[in-house]
Amino acid sequence: MNKIKICLLAALCAACAPECLAVGNRITYVDKKNYDMVKDLGDPKLSSDDSMSIILLGDTQAYTTKRANASILRLMMSWIASQKDILNIKAVLGVGDIVQISNKIKFRNDSVEEIKKGYIDGENFYRQGNPYCEYSSTGMWLEASAAYAILDNKLPYFITTGNHDHGAKMGDGRFTRFNEFFNVDRNFKNFECLCEVGFDENGKDALQNAVYKLPLGGKWGDLYFMTLEFKPRAEIIDWANKILAKPEFKGKRFVLITHAFLKLNKKLSSERGYKVEGMSGDEIWEKLVDIHPEIKAVFCGHHCLPVNDFEFSTSFTTMKNKSGGEVA
Repeated sequence: MNKIKICLLAALCAACAPECLAVGNRITYVDKKNYDMVKDLGDPKLSSDDSMSIILLGDTQAYTTKRANASILRLMMSWIASQKDILNIKAVLGVGDIVQISNKIKFRNDSVEEIKKGYIDGENFYRQGNPYCEYSSTGMWLEASAAYAILDNKLPYFITTGNHDHGAKMGDGRFTRFNEFFNVDRNFKNFECLCEVGFDENGKDALQNAVYKLPLGGKWGDLYFMTLEFKPRAEIIDWANKILAKPEFKGKRFVLITHAFLKLNKKLSSERGYKVEGMSGDEIWEKLVDIHPEIKAVFCGHHCLPVNDFEFSTSFTTMKNKSGGEVA
């Protein structure tokens, strides 16, 4: 039987640690209630020769704030690259919040009191245990870029932006440096899959809004991935609707990748508190997902609790679209 395994390599919030860790090429299980209970699960393997894997990365923002954290992100990417053939990895997906603070030069010496007042990222930033950063925003983007460089020309990765990747701090504006570091020319494997390119706030081509075709072969055929920016603008939703209405995409299978869509309580998000204008999860459903049976699944990040329990960092549900089809 042909199977696709979606591997959740990083928890949806970088403050929350995964339960399974890659040690060398092996997988180790850590019991969070009893850290003395460590089980070696052996070498990772597929259930059959016809199976394949797709890696889903959660929010990586906190991995970009300090040198030690950035080393972990590079280790994760190195593990993916080393397992490409063993696990038949076809692609890597990223749901946004690539960096912690998107466009600020200096904040390392800000006091805890200033952080608590919301000067930088508000209480959420403080609760995550990162009151200081070793890098400017440029340094964070460079660390993220260096980590993804390990995959360049080896694997395609379909990634988009989160609130931390927009504005000066945390979704306080539409401007993003995403396309400065993740443009169409950097990874040939991405270019091979690229079908459609959207645009940024200045009308320029930008990959935070894009469509990719991933040829899986066998019974799976082609699988399409659409990336949408954090709180996609109305014109981007219009763009996505026009793409899905094209004859060549009718009846195809699409996976939507966006940052904020589903909350931990399995309800659609309503991100009204951010200054950046755009569609929240409930609006993305109503104006896009619900009306296109081609969309079979939506992958997102954003929502989690600042604890180390895996179940409080992930959520899953299924919904029926207007055609009666199931969307995961």
